[in-house]
Amino acid sequence: MDDGLYVVSHIADGYHETAFLGTEPHTPVKSELKVNEKERYLLYHRRFAHLGPTKIAKLHEVTTLQKKIQVPEKIEICEVCSLTKMKNSIPKQLREHKATKLALVQFDIAGPFPTSLRGNRWFLQIIDSYTRKNWVIPLKKKGDAQRELRIWKTFVEHQTGEKVKAAGTDNAPELLQQAEEWRVTQGVEIQPTTIASSHQNGPAERNIQTAEADMRAMLKDAGLPIEFWDEAVEADAYLRNRTNTGPMINGKQVSPEEAFTGTKPSIDHIRVWGSKCYSYINPKTIPADQRHDKLVDRGRIGVFMGYSETTNKQFKFYSPELGYTSRTSRLSVDEYTPGGKVELRLRNIPAGPQGTQNTMPDRKPRGRPRKDLELSPAERMEPTPTERMEPSPAEPMEPSPTEPMEPSPAEPIEPVSENLMEPSSAELTHEPVKRHRGRPRRLTTIPPTAPSDERVPNLVNEEGPEEPCTQSVREKEIPRYFTRQAKRKRSNEEIVEDERFSKIVKAMLAQVGLTEEQTRLSEKAFAATEIAGIQIPQTHEQAINDPKYGKQWKAAILEEIIALIENRTWEEVPKPKDANMVDSKWVFTVKTNLDGTVERFKARLVARGFTQAHGTDYNETFAPTVRMDTLRLFMATVAAENLECFHFDIKNAFTESHLKEEIFLKQPQGVEVKKGYVLRVLRSLYGLKQAARDWNLLIKKELLAWGFVQSLADPCMFIHKEKQLRILVYVDDIAAAAKDRAQIDWFYEKLSGRFNTKNLGEIHKILGVRVTRDRKRRTIYLDQEQYLHAVLDKFGMSSKQHRDKKIPSADYTSFRPATDNDTRIDITEYQQVIGSLMFAMVLTRPDIAFTLGKLSQYMSDPAEHHGHALMNLLRYLRSTVTLKLRYGPGGVHSQFVIYSDADWASDMVDRKSVSGSTAMFYGGPISWSSKKQRSVATSSCESEYIALSTCCKQGQWIAQMFRDLGFPKYIGKDTNKVQMLGDNQGAIALTKNPHLHERSKHIDVCYHFIRDLAEQGKLDVAYVPTADMVADGMTKPLQRVAFERFKNQLGVVLGPDLP
Repeated sequence: MDDGLYVVSHIADGYHETAFLGTEPHTPVKSELKVNEKERYLLYHRRFAHLGPTKIAKLHEVTTLQKKIQVPEKIEICEVCSLTKMKNSIPKQLREHKATKLALVQFDIAGPFPTSLRGNRWFLQIIDSYTRKNWVIPLKKKGDAQRELRIWKTFVEHQTGEKVKAAGTDNAPELLQQAEEWRVTQGVEIQPTTIASSHQNGPAERNIQTAEADMRAMLKDAGLPIEFWDEAVEADAYLRNRTNTGPMINGKQVSPEEAFTGTKPSIDHIRVWGSKCYSYINPKTIPADQRHDKLVDRGRIGVFMGYSETTNKQFKFYSPELGYTSRTSRLSVDEYTPGGKVELRLRNIPAGPQGTQNTMPDRKPRGRPRKDLELSPAERMEPTPTERMEPSPAEPMEPSPTEPMEPSPAEPIEPVSENLMEPSSAELTHEPVKRHRGRPRRLTTIPPTAPSDERVPNLVNEEGPEEPCTQSVREKEIPRYFTRQAKRKRSNEEIVEDERFSKIVKAMLAQVGLTEEQTRLSEKAFAATEIAGIQIPQTHEQAINDPKYGKQWKAAILEEIIALIENRTWEEVPKPKDANMVDSKWVFTVKTNLDGTVERFKARLVARGFTQAHGTDYNETFAPTVRMDTLRLFMATVAAENLECFHFDIKNAFTESHLKEEIFLKQPQGVEVKKGYVLRVLRSLYGLKQAARDWNLLIKKELLAWGFVQSLADPCMFIHKEKQLRILVYVDDIAAAAKDRAQIDWFYEKLSGRFNTKNLGEIHKILGVRVTRDRKRRTIYLDQEQYLHAVLDKFGMSSKQHRDKKIPSADYTSFRPATDNDTRIDITEYQQVIGSLMFAMVLTRPDIAFTLGKLSQYMSDPAEHHGHALMNLLRYLRSTVTLKLRYGPGGVHSQFVIYSDADWASDMVDRKSVSGSTAMFYGGPISWSSKKQRSVATSSCESEYIALSTCCKQGQWIAQMFRDLGFPKYIGKDTNKVQMLGDNQGAIALTKNPHLHERSKHIDVCYHFIRDLAEQGKLDVAYVPTADMVADGMTKPLQRVAFERFKNQLGVVLGPDLP
């Protein structure tokens, strides 16, 4: 036993075997391996970024470590320290420390460094003079420092109740400008350095020097490429705050963390940074077809990246499989295998200069002299052995109950971001120091955290196994959630939603032909969906008082308030007389990763737009929203042309635009406002009726100024013809595609220079749709498996207690209105299921379009037979949850073609027909529709003619989109003629022979639009047999054989195995 972990190991037949023990206390067991003090010292030397012996010897005094670490009498030279921490020394000038925290803070910027995987090139170093606590905040560009400083100041003042009284910095303009702003607006004393006297900002300069040396040592020790430098420097700051570098309090030296928080930090969870590790995989995130395979792995290989500033119950790791850094609370760390041994799978990392050997380039001068300061004797790095020590028993990464758990302003973990101009990781990778193999390797395991009031949920891998359901359910039994008494009384209170998703859902529902009332009901149902099994709070009180996730919601609320203040969204003014006061509310959601795990909790303050007065608070409100057809066509074109495609997110986009109207906001929950004062809104806050329009006008103005042209077909599509760059704008997210990566880099530079933009890297998820790409085969798959699993879980359909269905509907039996004799079911629950499924149908599941469209007609009065049909649809989705849209070569749809079909007089009540259409391109559907016709057709020929006329409008729109994108070749040999296919010879003849007066004289003039297009040579309607009609399943229920043929024709496939 050593430091709380029992290790039993032996060597058998030349293989290393490891026994992992649990986390509960056990009876001490005598181990054959005795850990000597030298090995223990060397292990902590590496765990704490190659810390010097003096500080290591005092760790037990400033942390919860029980046993003192003995420093060996003879310390051999440490090769890593010698290569990475050598420095010149100058006379040291001590500066008087302040007597209270935040009485003086000092800050500086280090860089530029090579672009990290997260896109960072600089870091901001902040030091509190009294406690010596330091914060490191990576930056994408130096100009971000001002914003990060403002966020940091708001955060620490809120957490401590103290105010920053003085600020010391050098003469860097971006820092001096912010300090001067604090002096003018808040009375903060400024202590700038004089010219050529950088040592006057000594603490910040010295901490940067130490951070850079530690960074180099950590990367060298782990054998990791320079793209991980920002992860290393963040972990180093965390470690230095837990060493004996703090002030003397009551005659005893403490750590900076204890001096700042008042709590002695635990180091039980500290491990060697950059080591190989294994993270737990939640079985629910495994593809459905593999989930019940007992031999599927339950762990994922990665590289240990460090710690969470808010809690020591979560840890950061880089997953080569996922391609980004994430968090987990279940981790096993192999401290004796460097991360450089792991296949990192870094993508698109360009080549660097020949002969580059250093782990980290020297810090470049920033236009002014700088002198390195000599460290104090306690901070000097004494020589340590060159040889890697033999392994010693590892210690459990047990979360400590003493660790503070406040949210941090510098905590977000961002996905991969590449840059063509930076050195190659392949050329700058370093050989790790050799490791002894005389003893077996052992893993240190992060055990499950015992439940407690302070427990923080696992934000990456929820651990609870799915419990089997034992309830017996008959085949014809109505689901529990449908059997409540039907509710006729409805609330009149308007629901205020996140503006982005509200706009998207409205646009989607409009495309499937729902009435205004049905659209309103579906919007409400969609907004009520759970995310990742987490109940989304509806009010501020529910969020902050959530017994399980209250701390996460509080942190999200604080982050949103800081961002709004940062953007100067409002100002406090005395409450004006007779002014209309607009109310607000909080909207909450959970952002998820590709594998379904939680990325972060998000809160957004939105105005209740319905409390605005027209003509006073707003006038124009229209703003375009991207069509789902545009999104699919965009992705199909990316696959066909093998384009580079990247994803960008503009943070708090609406608040970038200025309000033209004068709007006053009541005090929002969670925001402090002086008594008698209100908030005068200066920028377009989310929820305001004109907010989306204001933002759209602003982003359009900027794009046009940069040389883009707006698409004639979709105002959310912009094309830069000179640079052959296409971008798709959907509220605050932007997808960009181009042949050359340099053009995308140019666009990102423009965008980030104007707005606070996050580079999400190569596109993997868009509007909740997972994007899986096979570049070699020029194929893209789109699916919503994660979303559908969540829907099935919510409505109790995830287990196998119900029999699977192979088709969504078999006949028209359930498609009739409710009568007085029919039993009613719960209207709210019915609407929630319809609304949830509608989101999947309009994006990636055309196979359920007809069935869902029919069932949505009864949302205002659902009966028991509608509930049966809807339950059958859920069973079908459960059995086909892994289906994906495929866009790739092969098949008969390499060119654009659109199919049109109709089912004559199929509605048994009003005898109206159903029109269906499917537009195919590059092997998959880019548009589909299933709608009831507005008038009664007197023959099947007439119904097919009406369907063709409606379909031809969609065909012309898609053709224009191809022209706007610069790919008219996909329309056909004649780029002005759209190819249409129908299966009714009489209807086709009507489009070409207008003299057939007796058969067509009663048809509404608007439907003869198709004749005009045919005469102009803009379309060609050809015959296709019914067996080959891809729109057949959009007009009627099909039996199993016909339905399977319909799915195959659509291009809906199982796709590749996905993580």
